[in-house]
Amino acid sequence: MFITETTDSFNANLSSLTTSFEAQLPKKVMGMNYHQRFKIFCGALFVSGLFFSLAFFVGLPMVTVRPQKFALSFTSGSIAFMLSFSILKGPWEHLQSLCVWERLPFTISYFSSMFATMYFTFNARGVSGYVLVLSASVVQLIALVWYLIAFIPGGTSGLKLVAAGMAKMIQPILMMVATCCKGLMRLCISCCAK
Repeated sequence: MFITETTDSFNANLSSLTTSFEAQLPKKVMGMNYHQRFKIFCGALFVSGLFFSLAFFVGLPMVTVRPQKFALSFTSGSIAFMLSFSILKGPWEHLQSLCVWERLPFTISYFSSMFATMYFTFNARGVSGYVLVLSASVVQLIALVWYLIAFIPGGTSGLKLVAAGMAKMIQPILMMVATCCKGLMRLCISCCAK
């Protein structure tokens, strides 16, 4: 009973958030309606997630040796992330929202950190290049978190709702993985005990 009430409450909140978000966006952008743009938005967000995964699972362990691997993947993820919101809101509207006076410091720091990261990745060498690439990447990471909090509708509460929805979608997969790991552990222990 509690799960049904929680699910109904979550679905109502999600529906309200979707309606609110859709009302804030233009009806047509580049000849595409909201649902078409949302599909492309999800695709670009998926590509962004792939690049961020590469950055954190491949680039981050190698950061002490080659920070450029992390920086290149992370910056590519940032570009795909910005592109996804540009498709959803419309390129011109997104650019205008980035250039609002209150958001201008973010815009300048985010784009300059992306440019600096790419520049240092391809041009700076040695210890100084290592430090410059890492510094630009840290500034870019901070600016990306700032973007998430400032630009997602509902701010932190909208971000929490999206995170809760993602956790709800991933939970069955994690439960299945945990069950498989438990079975494998039992199998390994029984094989080792023989």
